[in-house]
Formats: sequence, structure tokens, C-alpha cells
Amino acid sequence: MNIILFSRRNSAHVASQIADIFAALDRYGFDYSINEEFAEASRDTAGIVVDPGRIYPAHRAPHGDVMICYGGDGTLLDGIHRLEDRSTPVAGINCGRLGFLTENNGDAIDDLFARIARSELRTEPRTMLAATCRDCGGTSLDALNEISIQRRGATMTSIETYIDGEWVKARGTTLGADNGIGVAAALAVLEDENLEHGDIEALFTATEETGMDGAFGLKAGLLKGEILLNLDSETEGELYVGCAGGLDANIEFKYAEQAIEPVFAAYRLSVKGLKGGHSGIQIVCQRANANKLLFRLLRQESLSYGLELASVDGGGLRNAIPREATAVVVMREENAPMFEANVRSFEAVVRREFAQVEDSISITAERVECPTAVIPRKTASDLVRAVCGCPNGVIYMSKSMEGLVQTSSNLARVVSDGSTIRIQCLLRSSVDTQKAELAGAIASVFELAGAEVRMEGAYSGWNPDMSSPILHTMIASYEALYGVKPSVTAIHAGLECGIIGAKYPGMDMISFGPTICYPHSPDEKVDIASVGKFYDFLLHTLRNAPSK
Repeated sequence: MNIILFSRRNSAHVASQIADIFAALDRYGFDYSINEEFAEASRDTAGIVVDPGRIYPAHRAPHGDVMICYGGDGTLLDGIHRLEDRSTPVAGINCGRLGFLTENNGDAIDDLFARIARSELRTEPRTMLAATCRDCGGTSLDALNEISIQRRGATMTSIETYIDGEWVKARGTTLGADNGIGVAAALAVLEDENLEHGDIEALFTATEETGMDGAFGLKAGLLKGEILLNLDSETEGELYVGCAGGLDANIEFKYAEQAIEPVFAAYRLSVKGLKGGHSGIQIVCQRANANKLLFRLLRQESLSYGLELASVDGGGLRNAIPREATAVVVMREENAPMFEANVRSFEAVVRREFAQVEDSISITAERVECPTAVIPRKTASDLVRAVCGCPNGVIYMSKSMEGLVQTSSNLARVVSDGSTIRIQCLLRSSVDTQKAELAGAIASVFELAGAEVRMEGAYSGWNPDMSSPILHTMIASYEALYGVKPSVTAIHAGLECGIIGAKYPGMDMISFGPTICYPHSPDEKVDIASVGKFYDFLLHTLRNAPSK
């Protein structure tokens, strides 16, 4: 039997493990080939010199009976790509950070080779995904169920998680429970061969948080199922039967920078410390919007001191309430002391205004080097007034469901790049005519200011069907499991159910999930107990789903 050995130079090689690998090869009489990087690592780390005739080049693995990858999951994925289209079995020995695919942890190396020798290992087929990169000239590639964010080479992205009482959180970034939990639950159901259920299709859609491209790209007729369980809600014990539709307002100001002499006082204005959150779910909380606060201050100071705007960078994702915003401004030196005092005063005013909502608002002015160019005064003035006048937050509340926002807008992004200022708003409404009214109001504000406005990505909401068979089944299942009835509600957010339902009229749909707080922000957390309840509820529902 011929073993293909593969590892990478940057793997965390352990001398004793490398020695165990070569000892097992000798013990069980395996022939082998090894890639250049692993051969060099074996020599440098464990003092093992490999016959040059066994070394294969980096770009393509030779033929063999089994590939053994020594490293983390990134190494295993890299090794699989070296096999190209061959269906050679692959096993992994983990010495990396992530070991979901490389299951052997390095202390059972001899057992792995012994089981190969006795033909005791079970081959588990995996699906290869064909992917096309639209931003890379249409480049096509294959992937093994993998999603990686890459700098250079195939590296895996890690999130440092920790348990804080009853919650799982992440350090310094969003947790990704929205909607990593839903994906994990679907994969767990697919993997478990002992569950009782009817025929199942699993639908995974791309860019749900940034444009719903996957749902929009779903073709009618692809799905055979007639019941959709959408595992993408954020309060355990609630069944969602309706959602808001959405619309993106994409706005642009074109300009040519105006050169200035670098003799002025320059400041970086920063608005930070806001809670942010999901612009559908948390919009009802009336949280501060960093873009609105920044431009309110810019308008106040422009009127007082005629300051010039050099650049702006506020907000981030279109569906997240902006937590931070910055701008670089210049003014005459004699105005600088009063400007600094006004910023401090403005911070105090805003803290009082949002005292019951925000607890960490920070608005500062930091001296910086004077830029050599600014945004032309008229463009900056038009921009400031338009952003200040742009509708934002809750516009209408629902009259039929208490506490439900019916129509809202989130002024999500304002950013300049030296030639264009781009503004993005996400409009939501469960009433299409009100969404159109709001779009007209926002377009009017910015068109009067001389901007180009495009309304794009419109999708309809999902109207509740209180006679839904799956709704009644799930109410009964929840009560049987937990002794109480679940809450039935709608959500002011763009669930993909609205888009999918338009493509599949008559699809019986429910959305539910565990309890996730503060999604799309570093404060995101998921309740541990709720995940167990959510998954048990899912399994009970699958066992009792009505026939259609």
C-alpha cells in the first residue's frame, strides 16, 4: 500500500509525532511519498532525512492508496486540492488550531496506521462544491464544504469564544451565532442517521446579512419540499409567521477634491461606544445612530465656524445600526479652542438625551496632521444637510400587533474615498406602499442635495397565515415538550421566507431559533440552554410534521 504524506511548512510540527509517523510506516511495511515542505520539516524538526526519490513537488500529489495530512483543517483542505479530481481517501492527523476534519489528535498515530493496514477505516464520501468568483474574472474552483477567509494561502479563520455564565460570547468580534447556530443544527440533522423524519432538503443561502443574494438567486422548481423550517430567529419560544420586506437606498455624491494649504487646525471627530445592533430587531429600542450624531455635530460646527470636511467614514453593514463614525475636519487655528469645547459640550448633551438607552457614548476631537485637500464646500454642505434631514429609525408602528415596528429606515453607511461619497440606507416595512412612501422621502432629500439615488434589492414581506398546518403542529409540539404554548409573532426584519415564499407560492413556513442577543455586534451572545431547547424542538417537529 502506498501512503501519500502531506503537510505545510507553517504547521505546528511536533518532533515526536513526526517520528511516530515514520515509525508506523516502517512497522506496517507501507511505501510512501512525501511533499517537499513536509520532507524539509521532518529533517529540520525531527532529524529524519527522506530519500529524494520519495519527494514529490508541491503543486500536485502523486497517485496513492491513502493520503495522510499532518496539520490542521487548512492543511487537510490544501492536501485535498493537490489530489485534483482523484477520489483518494484522506485522513488527518491534527497538530493545528482547528481539527474538525483532522480528527486524529496526534497521540493515536500508530492506531491510525494499524487500522489502515487492517482495512478497518470507513470511507465517508464528502461533497465537493463548485464555486465561481465573480470578482476574480469568473475564476472557477472546487471546495470541500469549506468557507475560509484568506490572507495568503489556505488558512482557517478562528473566533475566540468563552462561556460567561449562561451565555457563549466571543472576544473582540461578533460571535456568528446568527446564523451559525441554524447552519450547525441543519448539519447535525443531516449527519444523524438515527433521527425519525420524512424526506429532508437542506437549503443554505449566501450573503443573507449583506444582500440575500442566495435567496434571490434561488430558482423556482429547485426545491421539492412544501414545508420550510427557517432556523434563523433569535428568541427561543417564539414562532415567527411574518416579516418585513426591504429596500436598499444607494446614494452617491461625486466630487473633485479641493487643494488647501496645510496651515489649518485639523481634527478627527469620532463617535464611538454606541450599542448598535440589528437594524430590524433593535430599531425599536431607539438606539443612537453614529452617523446621525456625527452629522448633527458637523452641521452645528459648520454653521458656527465654517469648518471644512476632508473625509468621513461612518457605519458598516447595511443591516446594523451604526456604532461608530469618524470625520476629519479643518478650521482656522483661532477657532480650535472653542471647537474643542463645543465637542465636549455636545457629548454631554447627547449622553443626557440617550441616558436611558446608551451608557457608553464617546464623542471626541483629536488633533491630526492637516490634510492637503478637502471635499468642496458646497458638496460638503449639501451632504451634511441631507444626512441630517434623512429619515432614520422607527417611522410607523403596527396597529395590528402591539410592539411591532411596521416601517423603519437605518442610515447605515456614509463613506468618502476622495472622489465619491457613498451613503446607504436600509428601508424595511411589512406594508409595501409605506416602504415606497419612505423611499420617496429619502430620495427627495438627497436628490434636492444633488446626489444620485438608486433604490435596489427590493423584496416583499411575508404575510402571516394563522391557519398554517405546520404552525399548529409546532404549537402542539412545543406544548408537549415544555408544558407551555410558544409565542406566535412577526419580525421587523428581512427573513428570507419573504423572498422564498414569493418563488414558491403556497410554501408553509415557520421561522424559529435559540436566544441570541445583540447580533452583528461584538456584544453578540447566545444562551446555552436555549440552544438545547431549540434543537429538541426541531427534532420533535421533524417527527410530527404534517403531510402535504
